[in-house]
Amino acid sequence: MVINDHCVSYHSDLFHHDKGRGADLLWVTQGSGYIDLTTATTYELEHDSWWEYEFSPADGLLRKEGGFYRCVLHNGVNLREVVVAIPAYYID
Repeated sequence: MVINDHCVSYHSDLFHHDKGRGADLLWVTQGSGYIDLTTATTYELEHDSWWEYEFSPADGLLRKEGGFYRCVLHNGVNLREVVVAIPAYYID
């Protein structure tokens, strides 16, 4: 996980950070969609993979857990990994 200057951590193999044009976004590198870091909102996240992985939530607001807004990558069976964690103080 990479940690940026606002203590937002994200999986650098899955996302790239774009701070251009007044936005603060994490774009999916192997797929489509993005996360708006200023609002903790996801937009049409999809991962291109030969295995069935899904982001949760794929669309909508990230859920707050333990002081962080988190996005999870899972396969519905045995894999559940936090791939983005935004400190709640950055959003609230």
